[in-house]
Amino acid sequence: MRCPGCKSEMIILELNSVEVDYCCQCGGVWLDGGELELLMGQGQGTSGLSFEPAASSTEQLRKCPRCRKIMLKQYLSASQGERAKILLDSCPAGCGLWFDAGELQEALALADQDNVVIKQLQDIFGRKD
Repeated sequence: MRCPGCKSEMIILELNSVEVDYCCQCGGVWLDGGELELLMGQGQGTSGLSFEPAASSTEQLRKCPRCRKIMLKQYLSASQGERAKILLDSCPAGCGLWFDAGELQEALALADQDNVVIKQLQDIFGRKD
């Protein structure tokens, strides 16, 4: 699969029994529909997180690497509290989510600071301090 960010070929990594697509060039991560929930250890739903459309964004629009439709810009944030929002690309057909470098770690940290997958990501890609 080609990276929606830099168009490089992506590799498949397994995190917590979930196959994710990773771009070695730009550090982005593609999660197929439902994989974010699996990484968070919640078979269904992203409890504790909310998605909202981004009214305007200066980020480049990207095409879904699966269906090639233009992805929507959405903010991912913790449902409670005033933590930072993360701007993501979301396929309108439900194919999945695109995370720029470091954004997946941030998203998982929004929901659970002690998530085992965060520790795996830090081990693989280096700690983000």
